[in-house]
Amino acid sequence: MSIVAYIDESGHSGADLYDVHQPILTYAAVWLEEYQATVLADKLAKLRKRHHVQLREIKGAKLMKTAGGQRLVRDALEAVSAAATPISIVAMQKAYMAAGVVVDDCTDYVYNDAFDERWGWDPLIREPLIEKILRVSDPQALMRVWQLRGGDDGAAVAQAYGSFLFGLSLSLDDELAARARQMQRTNFKQLWSAVQGARSMGSDYSPNLSAFNALLHGMDEQAACLRVPAVTLVHDAQQQFQALFTRVWTLTSQAHPATYRFPNGNILRFPTDRLKSLAFAESGAHVGIQLADVVAAATRVAIEEHAGGTPDRSVPYLPALRDLLRSPLACGIFPFAIGTDSWKYDVLAFLLDV
Repeated sequence: MSIVAYIDESGHSGADLYDVHQPILTYAAVWLEEYQATVLADKLAKLRKRHHVQLREIKGAKLMKTAGGQRLVRDALEAVSAAATPISIVAMQKAYMAAGVVVDDCTDYVYNDAFDERWGWDPLIREPLIEKILRVSDPQALMRVWQLRGGDDGAAVAQAYGSFLFGLSLSLDDELAARARQMQRTNFKQLWSAVQGARSMGSDYSPNLSAFNALLHGMDEQAACLRVPAVTLVHDAQQQFQALFTRVWTLTSQAHPATYRFPNGNILRFPTDRLKSLAFAESGAHVGIQLADVVAAATRVAIEEHAGGTPDRSVPYLPALRDLLRSPLACGIFPFAIGTDSWKYDVLAFLLDV
């Protein structure tokens, strides 16, 4: 069976992880055989005409802003469900990355002898600390650390970290305060040298990269579950991340066989050998990319409205989205959430209505 998984994202906001309008990043893949792509292209053309949507190609974020667009989104989601085709979806709490990077940087035993190697891989000790930092931190202070870390002034990064960790050391949470005092022992000069080295190789922290990497590994597991031997990946043309994503796909697909089992039950297997190729294409030429964009946007908006307590929309797209996400073809792997434990549990319970 020849199958293509079309990929797109919704919610990219660059370095601004606290974008109040788009705090969530989602990646979606819609898997289609050739005949399904033809059928859905015809269906989508009819939906655009029925709902009087004049866009040259459908864009999920724009459609979600109008009643007519929301109706088209609902009907498009129902069409994908009716096609009985696999989908994959990753949702990421973007601010989580900023707090996670603080923990990565300041608990790494290479730069801080107050911590051991376990802090580099064990989510059972890392995740509670990340969640506490995210919960108590001043968003502006945390964002300042994140933004300066992406710059070129190592001294400014060290100063920002010093101020931020000092603030955490004054926390009324004694455990957090104690951890912050340990984190203050980080050798920031050594850390900054490593950051620059990683950046020179095109490798640095990015919500998009984290979500895309999770999507790749999950899709490889999904392909194994569905007994699909080969999946071709086609991602929406993306100049900013194309080279990086290609490098990540190459590394994961050609890695030596290995299996990593984490204390929280997560399993990471290499190589991702069922994902046979990765290409980038303009969304206007592929209905699959447009549908992936719709799935990603509908999921993102649904999560953001749930978190903000926004009243239900007049167009009930959520039942159609939930039906799609609950498909057995997701193999229990997707939807996948990246964020604090409390956020992940809340989001997954909401999306799956459990």
